[in-house]
Amino acid sequence: MMQQDYITVEADTYEEAVSQALKMLDKSAEEVEIEILDQPKKILNTTIRPCKIKVRIRDTDKRAESIDGSFTLEYKKDGVYLTVNPPMGEGKPVDERIIVDKIKRKNVEQIDNKAVFSAIYTADGIPVKIAPPQDEHPVDAEVDISVSRDAMEAYMCILPEDGGKPCDIDVAGKAIDKAGVKYGINWDAIGSALQQGLFNQNILIAKGVEPINGQNGYIEYTVQLNADAKPRILEDGTVDYKHLDLIKNVRKGDVLAKRIPPTLGIPGRTVLDKEIPAKDGKPVNLSGGKNTELSDDGNTLIASIDGQVVMKDGKISVLPAYEVSADVDNSTGDIEFVGNVKIKGNVRTGFTIKAAGDVEVMGVVEGATIISDGSIVLRSGVQGMNKAVLKADADIIARFVENAHLEAGHDVVADAIMHSYIKAGNSVTADGRRGLIVGGNIKAAMAINARNIGSFMATATELEVGIDPGLRERYNQISVKLEELDRQLKNYDKDIQALTKMEARGGLPAERQRLKIVRIQNKIKLVQEIAEYKTQLVEIEEQLEQLSNGTVNVKDTIFPGVKITIGSSVLNIMKEFHYATFKRERGEVVMVAYEKRGG
Repeated sequence: MMQQDYITVEADTYEEAVSQALKMLDKSAEEVEIEILDQPKKILNTTIRPCKIKVRIRDTDKRAESIDGSFTLEYKKDGVYLTVNPPMGEGKPVDERIIVDKIKRKNVEQIDNKAVFSAIYTADGIPVKIAPPQDEHPVDAEVDISVSRDAMEAYMCILPEDGGKPCDIDVAGKAIDKAGVKYGINWDAIGSALQQGLFNQNILIAKGVEPINGQNGYIEYTVQLNADAKPRILEDGTVDYKHLDLIKNVRKGDVLAKRIPPTLGIPGRTVLDKEIPAKDGKPVNLSGGKNTELSDDGNTLIASIDGQVVMKDGKISVLPAYEVSADVDNSTGDIEFVGNVKIKGNVRTGFTIKAAGDVEVMGVVEGATIISDGSIVLRSGVQGMNKAVLKADADIIARFVENAHLEAGHDVVADAIMHSYIKAGNSVTADGRRGLIVGGNIKAAMAINARNIGSFMATATELEVGIDPGLRERYNQISVKLEELDRQLKNYDKDIQALTKMEARGGLPAERQRLKIVRIQNKIKLVQEIAEYKTQLVEIEEQLEQLSNGTVNVKDTIFPGVKITIGSSVLNIMKEFHYATFKRERGEVVMVAYEKRGG
């Protein structure tokens, strides 16, 4: 028999068969492989079919296999024994909760808990007596149903029988009813788990439905707005600054925008069959700016004059235009206009242009000042001589920017930006054939994009993203205002309480009664004002949180001498990098593969 590479052993239980085999081979449990040929079968504690196993000595090179720990519970003449086998290789130790649960389910009496935990924590494969002699109780299979904290999922865990009745669909159904699970039950998953005998594992058997909130109403614009005026990149890599279609012309009576109504929310439901309410969408207001009018039903905005469409403070206006056919110099003086301004020549040093609409310059801007409530488009560029100041509420677009100060509420786009101060509420992009940013200080709320940043001469270049000074200033202003209003509210409360006490003691004169009414009315207005400011504060906090996602995207090369600041994190570039994106992760600026530019 020993000439074979295995032996077969029969015994009343699996544990007894293993024990006999190990004695015959003079081996430990870790040194053998065991295959069950026949499972034992008992009826009323009488064995009608023994357990039959095949035991093979492990090869030396297999002993390092990863095997989880295991345990056995044996009923012997002198008592109940627990054997806990250790894991092998990278295997996991047996979970003590499974052992304790097995002992409880078997209704073992007079347990020596100290011996139980000694066997668990020693886990040396040696049987430990944990209770006096007693009959082994058959255990029926059980079903445990657990419901997630949010009641959106229910799980079934099947505990196997041990000499008792197996689990069936009726047992599972009763457990599900007892747990109160009524909705979203997957009976196919339950039947499959029972059929496959998936014991001691949590199986998803019911799933609720999340509520679907209604969509808020929104404004659908029927005209292209200024924010879409971006230069096109041609096939040869150059940027087309000539065909920007910046001015959006409309005629009187043209529809500018429509109000789309909100939708209703769809309630959800938990596995306990409780409804989860959904939020209905909120309506949006539609209001127009200058030279516009609303339809009778308030759902359509219409142009009331011929002109150019602009967006200002969230409202559409229609403005006329002003054109200068030559240079802005002594012949024209400074220009201030309520609509769009177009300059066909240059803007000379020392002159100022202010426009309520867009400003378009065909020539070169020197050391001049241009302030626009819309966008600024320079078809050539700006040679600022450290004197030029350009500020736009929307975008600034130029072929090149040199020694100038630019501030844009949205984007700054140019082919080359050299030795300049740039601040953008959204992104700064140096695109086109050169795509260069070198020298100066560049700030953007969301992204800085360029083909090349810095130079091989390590020119000092500072980049900052994830900032919005205007937003932060507004946040601080509202915070200070709220503190002031809170103090005022407390003063009103003191006055009202004092007047109420006076009234309770013996009435108030007519003058004091009027004062009390005024204080109460003022308090109501103040509470409403505080609520509005707090709503604004929450909205700004959400916007500031999003800014930490800012990136610097380099399509070709970033050189030493560049300093990158994202939020509060700083990275100094010490060597060349190519085709890279820099972002903030876990409080540090990190480099990853180039990503499609954001912002």
